[in-house]
Amino acid sequence: MQEVKEYRNITLCKREVFDMEKLFQSFIAELQQKNHLKILLPAHPLAVRFCIEEGCWSLTLSRENIIWQSVAKLESIMNLEIKLNSQLLQQVLLGKVRLSNIVKSGELIYKGSYRHFLLLESLLWLGCTREMDKCG
Repeated sequence: MQEVKEYRNITLCKREVFDMEKLFQSFIAELQQKNHLKILLPAHPLAVRFCIEEGCWSLTLSRENIIWQSVAKLESIMNLEIKLNSQLLQQVLLGKVRLSNIVKSGELIYKGSYRHFLLLESLLWLGCTREMDKCG
């Protein structure tokens, strides 16, 4: 029997653990295909570090390119740092929950400007891949 946690009317499946690499790749592919979102991408790179229990990932977003990679925690300077648990990051990348809702619940800490946070939240929400979710 699968263990399920309710989060603001969103079901998190603990049985279903997605590979972060595949989730980031899918998000980037979706974002690159959605031409209407390209105008939201910044001219100068926005560097974001996502930290979860298993490690950290860097996501660099700009009009020129979108790059993600696994990084050490203090490897380089970032515009924005997001700390949350892996299940919530999976749900964000799947479009199940917005970053601001997780901040309100106290399960996410971010360092950086609020403007960068809102831009990232918009890109994640509008550019996510929802078809990978198998919890339904």
